[in-house]
Amino acid sequence: DAGDKVFLVATGHLEVMRKLDNGRIESVAKLACGDMFGEIAFLRGTRRTRSVRSLKASVLLSFSRPVFEQLVLPKISREAIELTIQKIAFLHRIPLSRNWALPAMHAFAENAFFQDFEKGSALTSENQYNEFFYILYEGELSVQRRKQEIAALTIGDFFGEISHLQNGVANATILARTPARCLLMNKRDFLQFLVKDFTISITFEEISSKRLGYPVFPLKGKSLDLFRE
Repeated sequence: DAGDKVFLVATGHLEVMRKLDNGRIESVAKLACGDMFGEIAFLRGTRRTRSVRSLKASVLLSFSRPVFEQLVLPKISREAIELTIQKIAFLHRIPLSRNWALPAMHAFAENAFFQDFEKGSALTSENQYNEFFYILYEGELSVQRRKQEIAALTIGDFFGEISHLQNGVANATILARTPARCLLMNKRDFLQFLVKDFTISITFEEISSKRLGYPVFPLKGKSLDLFRE
């Protein structure tokens, strides 16, 4: 369909679907009160790339392109709207960040960027330098060690923080099980983001320690320098 409207969920629950190359229909996200959708095609003037269906009786608010261009664009740039709708709305939905303060969400969103990955491509490689922190925005990923799958990642899951906090290498290979899109932040920006909010820093320290099975800090014989690659 043409991207001539953007929608806001007032009540109800909806599901975002996409069609894979093999013809299979895949669910990629769930939407509830306060979520917005249809904004990508709307803002870019392109065709819809996803289908949305209601899972229960729902009420939606919508506005058309003329209204948007008359009331919104004179006050807010397209870039700022895309930042708010796509990145911050996503951060509001996932368990990792839904309780972050709004300034922290804005800081993360401003420094993070989207990247798409084809099915079968490697995002990180075991024992190799990892440049980014990743949050899975869409699709499924496979976590492998010694070429054996040990876990699967779905929307909202994240990885890469341990190698950054320990100033080390990736401890697993992450492969795209399906076409995937991630929200990425480079190592330097990620570490600087953490040092500006001690509550988020503590959360990541706890998560990383739990994943490792031992405290991520103090570092043993390593230097953690925000400005050194």
